[in-house]
Amino acid sequence: MNCPVHKTITLPYTLKLFLVLLFLFGCKGNATPIDNPIFEVDDQVPLIPTRTLGSGSGYLTIDGKALSIKPGEIIAITPGTYKDLLFIDLNGTSSQPITIVANGPVEVVGGGITLENVSNLTVTGYRKAKNIFLHDVTYRAITITGSIPQAVTLEGIRLKNVEDYALFYDNTAPYNGTDATAFLNFKLLHCDFDNTGGIQINGNLNNSVGIVNNGFCKNPEIAYCTFKNCPTVETLLYIGNVEGCDIHHNVLDNINGGTDKHNGIFLLLGNGRVHHNKCTNHQGNFVRFWPFSQGSQPKEVLLYNNIVWNSRKYSALEVQSFAHHIIAGVSTYCNTKVYNNTAGKMNTSKPTVFVGVIVDVYNLQGGDIQIFNNLS
Repeated sequence: MNCPVHKTITLPYTLKLFLVLLFLFGCKGNATPIDNPIFEVDDQVPLIPTRTLGSGSGYLTIDGKALSIKPGEIIAITPGTYKDLLFIDLNGTSSQPITIVANGPVEVVGGGITLENVSNLTVTGYRKAKNIFLHDVTYRAITITGSIPQAVTLEGIRLKNVEDYALFYDNTAPYNGTDATAFLNFKLLHCDFDNTGGIQINGNLNNSVGIVNNGFCKNPEIAYCTFKNCPTVETLLYIGNVEGCDIHHNVLDNINGGTDKHNGIFLLLGNGRVHHNKCTNHQGNFVRFWPFSQGSQPKEVLLYNNIVWNSRKYSALEVQSFAHHIIAGVSTYCNTKVYNNTAGKMNTSKPTVFVGVIVDVYNLQGGDIQIFNNLS
C-alpha cells in the first residue's frame, strides 16, 4: 500500500479564525452538536388513507396481492404496539406509488419490518413526528428481500437498541447494465438511529476469481438522519457496489468508542457524493470511499462541506482504489474532488504510525484528484 498523500491548503488567518469560531460557538448554550442538527424539518400534510389495517398489537402483514392493493393507495397502520411488520407484494408505479403511513404512534418491540417483493413504495412515520419506532430489536430491524426493489422510500422511522443490522439487504442479483437489474432510487430520509447496528447494502464488483458484478445500487439517497451512541458498530453504512449515491445532511455522534479497528464509518465502493454531514466524537475515518465507475465513462467521487471533529484514531476521510475493481470492458476509474471540508482534533490517541489529517489518498488506479479549500 502506498503512503498517504496529504495536501495542506493555507487560508488567511482572519478567515480561519472566523470559521473556527463559527464552528465552535455557533450553537447556543451548552448544547452538543447532536442537539443542534445541521438541518431543520417541517412535517408533511397528514395523509388521508384509502384504508386502515392492523389491530394495534401482535403481528401485522400487509399483503398487496391478498388484499388487492392498487397503485396510488395510502394504507394507514392502526396505532399500537406490534411484534413484527411484514409488507409484501406491494408494487405501485412511478406516477402512483403505494404509501404505508403511521398517522399515530406505531411501535415494534423485539421484531422488525420486512419488505418483500416491493417497488414504488413509501413507508413513512412523517419526517418530524417519526411515528414509527422500532426498539429493543433482538435481530435485524429492517430487512429487504425478494425481487429487486425500485423506488423504495423509508422516512420518519426511529430505531433504538438494535442488536444486529439496522437495515440489511443482501442483493446478489447479477447486474447486466440495465436499470431492471439495479437496486434503483432507494431513499432513507429523516430517520434516527440510537445504539444500533449498521446499514448493510451488499454488492460486489470484483475480478479476483472471474468477474463478479452483482448487487448494483444506483442513485440511493441517505439524508437528514441522525446516528448516535453506536460504540462497536465499526461500519455504520456500507454499500458494496454503488453509482451516484447522494449522502447528505446527516449527523453522527459518539460512534465506535469501544473499538480500535481501522474502519470507515461510511464505507462506499463505487462513486457518488457525500456532503454537508457532521461527524463528532468517533473512531475511524468518517468516510472511506473506494472509487470505481461502471462502464467506460469515468464518474466522480465528491466529498465536500463535511465537518469532522474529535476522532480518537485516524483521519477524517480516505479515498483508495483497488485493481480488482477496474475490469476491462466492465468498469474504469473515477475522478475525485475533496473540498470545503472542516476537520479538527483528529487522531487524539496519537499512535506513532498514523497522522490525523483531512484526507488520506492512496492509489486511485487512474483519474484525477483535486483537494482544495479544506480547513484543518
